[in-house]
Amino acid sequence: MSESSDPFPLMPEKKFVDFNDQPPNPPASRPKTPPQPIKTVKDLVNILSELQTRVEQLEGENDALRQALNDKVTKKETVQLLSRLDGIRLPKSGVFSDSFLVRAFSIYGHWFVANLLISIVLSVFFFILFSIIGASITNAIMQNLPAGY
Repeated sequence: MSESSDPFPLMPEKKFVDFNDQPPNPPASRPKTPPQPIKTVKDLVNILSELQTRVEQLEGENDALRQALNDKVTKKETVQLLSRLDGIRLPKSGVFSDSFLVRAFSIYGHWFVANLLISIVLSVFFFILFSIIGASITNAIMQNLPAGY
């Protein structure tokens, strides 16, 4: 049996992908000419002005894409669309509001009502339980009293 340098020969080799080797931009959006070496200040100014123009173009494209995305679908429309797709009608509640404060107070209101209902049920249960226990204790005391009381 020959010894190999691999301590785990039965395990497959893992191949890691170095994402730094991947191009950051798609090839179509890259400049057509390779960067030239900077020899003078004039070259530096030209390169910087080209880069500034490119950045302004990309910012404009980014703004246009963001605006198109915002125009297509809003949050409320997304929720309504999903509810229609699932066949579920969502209630008109503040829980689905876009405003944080409306959502927060809606959740607090739901919590308060749930807590109130649970408290009422438990209060009635304990009132009946303690009434039965109190009646039996009172009955036991009344039976053990000497005559004349």
